[in-house]
Amino acid sequence: MYLHRAKTGYCTVNVRHGLVIFLDLLQKNSTFRFPKRNQNMKKLLYILPLFLGGFFWSQNFKQDSLQFKKISDEILVNGKSYEDLRELTKDIGSRLSGSSNYEKSADWAMKKLLEAGADQVWFQPVMVNVWTRGDESLKLRVNHGKWKEVKMLSLGNSEGTKGKDLEGEVILVKTLEDFEKLPDYAVKDKIVFFNYAFKQDFVVTGQAYGDAGKYRRVTPSEVAKKGGKAVIIRSLTSSFDDVPHTGSTRYEDGIPKIPAVAIGAESADYLEEILLKKQKVQAVLNSNCGMNGQMMTKSVIGEIKGKSDEKVIVVGAGIAGLAAARALRDKGYDVTILEARKRSGGRILTQHSVDMGAHWIYGTEGNPITNLARQNALDTVFVGGDSTYCGGWEALELFRAKF
Repeated sequence: MYLHRAKTGYCTVNVRHGLVIFLDLLQKNSTFRFPKRNQNMKKLLYILPLFLGGFFWSQNFKQDSLQFKKISDEILVNGKSYEDLRELTKDIGSRLSGSSNYEKSADWAMKKLLEAGADQVWFQPVMVNVWTRGDESLKLRVNHGKWKEVKMLSLGNSEGTKGKDLEGEVILVKTLEDFEKLPDYAVKDKIVFFNYAFKQDFVVTGQAYGDAGKYRRVTPSEVAKKGGKAVIIRSLTSSFDDVPHTGSTRYEDGIPKIPAVAIGAESADYLEEILLKKQKVQAVLNSNCGMNGQMMTKSVIGEIKGKSDEKVIVVGAGIAGLAAARALRDKGYDVTILEARKRSGGRILTQHSVDMGAHWIYGTEGNPITNLARQNALDTVFVGGDSTYCGGWEALELFRAKF
């Protein structure tokens, strides 16, 4: 019996797949030949892969795992990633698109890639939306007491107060479901505080982040629809400190753009405690954030040329990785794909006839998929969740989107 690795790629096989792979190779490759003299031997060879297929390929897996262990040990023992991360975040600091710090970070990245041994590094021009934060403050007053300043950060992409004080009474809402039950008059001219806590019982942090993410993304437009002045949310973080944590928000077309800010967990708990005691809380928000058009900036691309044996490793078996592997294979390269999951496809996944990922457009503006949707006049909906959202179908907020 001759064992032959097909030129169509590497085989990933376990015992129950052994016969299937064996027969497939039998049909496609002339190097599999049965002895003509003994038909019993032919039957035996049909059966052998059921027991031995996993064994033969497991030897390759074992060697691969030992090599990966060496790579892992090198990273854990001698890696510099955390020091690079500290240098980027502490020495350069915040790097909003279009900011001077972003330009510094791009120059820093080019230098680091060259030091790491990249054969060549270059800048790629890219057009970005520019959002600036500016000076900002939030003060609270209980009943007619003294004003107390609270740590806060405006949500990314949010509109500010244009440097003017915006004052209003604060009302507490725990969930979006509770907010929906409020009549418009209870929200009009109020500053709505959503104190939805990050769920600590989710083992996967990303699941908790997706669950709480809708409060950052959809609350400004929802509050504006009922006449509210501004939004305060509890930071989307598993920490219990008072450091505000933000991400980007979005506004629906045709709805007034009201300010939206985040406060830390300690301040959120303090504010809820006061409001639950039925004490009146006034807030004054002053911010200068807002969108400031677009500008041309740069991405950084580094290239490490492979060896001349034309063997390529593609990391990740998502749609991009599979497409890259196919293109390389078509050009004659020997390609191996590495995938951490037990399946290929990445976000392309169908479960119980429901598409779980490929239909999402995550980050609409500047996304080429958005442009394709527009060009082909495809129907779209704005969803109060994204590809990381794990809150369940019953909690999704659907709105008709207008491109």
